[in-house]
Amino acid sequence: MIKQTAKLLSAFFEPYTVATVTLIFVVQSLRAPLSEKFVWLLTVFFFGALPPILVLVYEKRKGKISDWFISNRAERRDVQLAWVFGATSVTALALIFDLPRTLQALSLTFFSLSLGMSVVNFYWKVSVHTAMITLAVLSMVLIYSSSWAFLFLLILFVAWARVQVGAHTWSQTSGGVFLSLIITYFWFNYFGLATF
Repeated sequence: MIKQTAKLLSAFFEPYTVATVTLIFVVQSLRAPLSEKFVWLLTVFFFGALPPILVLVYEKRKGKISDWFISNRAERRDVQLAWVFGATSVTALALIFDLPRTLQALSLTFFSLSLGMSVVNFYWKVSVHTAMITLAVLSMVLIYSSSWAFLFLLILFVAWARVQVGAHTWSQTSGGVFLSLIITYFWFNYFGLATF
């Protein structure tokens, strides 16, 4: 029962899904016409999310990746490089077209997180699950209100789940949390979006 619950939590809070939901909540918070929000969502998906998803699917089909969560650290390199490429593309577009500060902060957060985690991955396996849920929760608190702080419990649940399924140690899940906390807070604070 415990293992099954952990597997369900791992699947439900899968990093791509969490990143997409975060983006939707961030875009929803903006004062802009619905058509503009839709264009931003499509742009971020096409340039940011699609490259790593395509690499993941391709390498999984070719047998280069043994499972969808890429539990083996050595198998993560190509997907993470595609994530860096996608995040770089989205960040460049956000800055060139001077998108709202919240989107610039989020894109720079994704870029810095993708780069940081890719570099760390050469030496140590860090949890992308906990990094993404941390980014999501901190974004909600910073953009909407501190009343969303109860969501920080999700970070503990996701970390617990990743340890229970044997994908990470507590130090690896903590590494994802701390890296994400530092990067997310830095960029949101830089753009004047952090209220504490």
